[in-house]
Amino acid sequence: MPVGGYSIQGVAKGAMPDNPFSDPEINDQIKVKVLRLQAASLEWDDNPAGRSFDDHIVETLVETLDAHAAAYLRKVVSKDLISQYVEYLHGVGSVLIRNAEQRSFLSDPYSEERLRAIAENSGSLMNRVLFLKPEERESEIQKEVERLRDKVMPKAAEWHQWHSQIRSRIEARYEARCRRWEADAIERLRNRGITAGAMTALPSWKELQSEFLQYAAEHDELSAVWRWVYPARTLAAAIAGAVAEGEGVDPMDVLTRMYQHPDVSARPPAPTGQWNLEGGLPASQDLFRVIAARAAGRLPNPSDAEPWRLWLDHMRAEGYTPEMAARSKLGQTLGPYPHGFEDRQIEHLFKVSANFCLVRSLADSYASSPSQANDALNTPAPDEAAAQRLTSPSRWDEVEIFVPNDFEVQITLPDHPRRTVGFEEMGFADRRGKAAKKPNTLWDLLLAFARLKGRIENPKQAGLSDWRKVEQRVWGLNTALKVYFRISDSPIRYINKGYESTFKIKANPFSGV
Repeated sequence: MPVGGYSIQGVAKGAMPDNPFSDPEINDQIKVKVLRLQAASLEWDDNPAGRSFDDHIVETLVETLDAHAAAYLRKVVSKDLISQYVEYLHGVGSVLIRNAEQRSFLSDPYSEERLRAIAENSGSLMNRVLFLKPEERESEIQKEVERLRDKVMPKAAEWHQWHSQIRSRIEARYEARCRRWEADAIERLRNRGITAGAMTALPSWKELQSEFLQYAAEHDELSAVWRWVYPARTLAAAIAGAVAEGEGVDPMDVLTRMYQHPDVSARPPAPTGQWNLEGGLPASQDLFRVIAARAAGRLPNPSDAEPWRLWLDHMRAEGYTPEMAARSKLGQTLGPYPHGFEDRQIEHLFKVSANFCLVRSLADSYASSPSQANDALNTPAPDEAAAQRLTSPSRWDEVEIFVPNDFEVQITLPDHPRRTVGFEEMGFADRRGKAAKKPNTLWDLLLAFARLKGRIENPKQAGLSDWRKVEQRVWGLNTALKVYFRISDSPIRYINKGYESTFKIKANPFSGV
């Protein structure tokens, strides 16, 4: 419970004069908001359209918590008040649930008090007990209560199961909202310049990875989808063009040609893209937004995008978002999108976000502890002398790799001579077994990219059977290269239906690599 008091529907509870979260003026503002929510709830009761009863209960309680959180956010004027603010919100949430259980949505229709009231107002019982003594009357009432209890037992058991489920759902949403408002409070102080050393106050990549993994199994079905929205006139023109060309012409083919018109001025306006969250449990989306907002604090935000969308933007830029097939409203698979405007999707969003944090953590920790970073990759640390000779480039387009044979590469960096490095020195040795050192499968994939001058367009080119295996192998190669070169961005990305290196790489055509 909070240190001081809290306001529920505008009524102060246990208020203390020095408590920043018990302000009469703010309580009045909360009361107005809550009254409006109550009015909307009554209107829903009269015309229950748009959402189910369960959704109505959950959203009404969450919106009431948000009314308190938004009103008192302005009171968080120093870092030490953040914990009090979160404690206040937890207290509000507890009281809201208790109120709902005592006199609102969640009150037990089969409680002892309710059954007794039904029994006492039963016409048949009233006639029987009218002339009985008090102790005999009480005995008859108890018998009627027992009879009613046996009668409603199946319905009561069903109700209590529903109550347990809906309460768990509300508590999960409350926890997610409390984390979201905590993130807003931290962001508010940072924007006002109150907290010093903003980066040091942020969670580490390893902490963020653990937090994402904590919820990965429970919220496994949550996905993020990036969709391009085309202007209505453009889509209408594509459909009309397909009809004019004859039966069997795909409007997506027409749309693609429209965006590939040789005269740039004749091309239609570019579509606009946006992230949306889909699937998962009711609390999944709120929970992801909160954790992603915390994680996004470690990323630059030149676009002023919402923090969770900024997080997904960076994952999209680094190749964590496979292309989605274009689909019609009825679900049929259509032709490919115009190049550059492909819809993309991140499945298993919490798990993939944890992987993203792991790669960032390994890249950041390499400078201070190369051996520890490579242990996480299950590869030996690069040769220390080589690591000292390696000057970390700032971007991948500054890196050139030439592969003269199956066991070495030659690396060229700006203002440095070409340097020859072996697979073991770079951390690509296979550590399994006691046999002589040999390259691992990630090294094989690097050689495949070299043979194909930096682009793989089908699994066979990588020596694998399907794209899922290629994705897993590319993730491992990205991680290993990030650790070695100490660059946090992904060097290999999924671009236009293929994986493409952002650094220059080629092989000696006469070496048989």
